[in-house]
Amino acid sequence: MSTELSFQKNPFIRLLENAHQFFPGMEKIVVVHYDREIKDITAACVLPRSNPGQVEPVSLGENKILIQKSRMSKSPTAWLTREELPYDLKEMDCKQVELFEERNKTVLVLRFPNVYDGLQDIVFLYFQQSMSMFGVNLTSRTLSTDYKSIIGYLLYHFILTFTRIHESDARATHSIVESTKSVISNYLQSKDELLRTRQNYSQSLVGLCQNYLEELQGDSDQRYRLHETAIEKIKKYAGEIKYLKTIIKNGVLFAEYLERDSKSNLIYIHDWHLNTDTYIPEVRKEEPSSYPEDRYTKTIYLLDRLETAAKEVVMSKQKLTGKNVGQLCDRPISAAAITDALDKHRKKIIDLFEKYPDKWELIRNDFRPVRNIAARS
Repeated sequence: MSTELSFQKNPFIRLLENAHQFFPGMEKIVVVHYDREIKDITAACVLPRSNPGQVEPVSLGENKILIQKSRMSKSPTAWLTREELPYDLKEMDCKQVELFEERNKTVLVLRFPNVYDGLQDIVFLYFQQSMSMFGVNLTSRTLSTDYKSIIGYLLYHFILTFTRIHESDARATHSIVESTKSVISNYLQSKDELLRTRQNYSQSLVGLCQNYLEELQGDSDQRYRLHETAIEKIKKYAGEIKYLKTIIKNGVLFAEYLERDSKSNLIYIHDWHLNTDTYIPEVRKEEPSSYPEDRYTKTIYLLDRLETAAKEVVMSKQKLTGKNVGQLCDRPISAAAITDALDKHRKKIIDLFEKYPDKWELIRNDFRPVRNIAARS
């Protein structure tokens, strides 16, 4: 289905389609204009009185050269008889309608500049000798010179305004369409990037869980593998990363219990071995701290930096050492600097660990420098 919207049409074609409303009683209107789509001049005609709204193409034939010469004139308005027209178009598509066969009619010629080829588009309006089309009381009157000047002036500026408004609307619509296309393109690009990021994140979660399995099997002969169903479940995991190790550990214990009579040293961890729902953290209201916040601001900042860096170390499948954590801090520091900073904040760290037992779980349990402080508390 291909439907051409009104603003997609040439403004002169829109003018012809509505000529029976703009020019009621007009016998004929012919338009010759340059069409930038076909890069050539084209012509169309409408009979507002006898066949309103029906626009027919006009065959220019051998008259194209003469018409092009006429398009070079910059005179905006002219009233001509048929004998004064510089050409004689004889065909109107398949209907064989002669454009200038009524030699006794008065023809108003209007020219409008075309911005694409620099010449003039021409509108021919065919009037009757009398002024009956303007009202019953004017039937006996003829088109005098004064009337023609007024009519020519009004119609020229009306058509000029009509075409300019149409072209302005078309440009605005085109701009909106292009902007919409750009927004859609950016949205699709962002959507693809988000999808790739999610896929990479999901794959990283699977890799992290596989590392946990390797740690659990250690040097023993027992081997653990993630089943495809478990891999898909891990990819969809939406909880906090710090709970994954416990989930995998419990899953292994569950699988070992069910496979306790098996003689195979290879155990597959399925999706139903992994209880991820239990470890979705609940939002809980923390009690207001009784300590002045400024006393612990630097200590909290230190612990947050180390916790964030430690998570990145784990995600990148590196060992959780002071060197690796220090390199992934927002401002890299050495392992010795970490130890020194922890020693300076040791008492405040112990206070914070007692006050907030669920915070900084990764470094508290798995990062040796912090774990040593927690053990001494």
